[in-house]
Amino acid sequence: MSEFKGTFGLGEIVTVFVVLILSTVFFIMCWNLYFLAGEKQFATFSATVLGSLCLFLIALPMLSHKIDQWMGESLTEFLALQEKGAKITYPVCSQFLGEQALAGFMGSAMMLSARTVLENTGPAFTGVYCFVILMLAIIVATFSLTRFVLHLTKFKGWVYALASSTSVLAMVCALAVGLKSVTP
Repeated sequence: MSEFKGTFGLGEIVTVFVVLILSTVFFIMCWNLYFLAGEKQFATFSATVLGSLCLFLIALPMLSHKIDQWMGESLTEFLALQEKGAKITYPVCSQFLGEQALAGFMGSAMMLSARTVLENTGPAFTGVYCFVILMLAIIVATFSLTRFVLHLTKFKGWVYALASSTSVLAMVCALAVGLKSVTP
């Protein structure tokens, strides 16, 4: 319990309560939608994904504190962050869009493989599997956007909005391909 000391401030405590309230609402919705309708497999899958997400969100302040202690400045070196206001070149844009497409592809690959994982391992493991793949995709997209945003600090807010929109479009395109491939 000493690890939580100093990690959870007022904002984190409010976040934990909001997560707990929202997770309760979502669990009730999943229960009503799936379990009572006889879809126990979907209820288990949804409960696993939501439970994993809630645990992650509640542990996020402690995790970020530990990562900051563990990595410190080496995270900045690992991400190869540019100095603020560095020039935007074609390789920078291409790399950004490629990383966003990678994150979208990870989501698509998860959708394609989830049915096989479900048949072989069951809904609880599939829920954890989907959660882990989606978190990795979100981390890749977030790191990519963070690296790209540093190039935009010298411009106005509409340039950042354009870059964010491009990021979302690149990921949604790759996810749409994955959805199209798994739906009949």
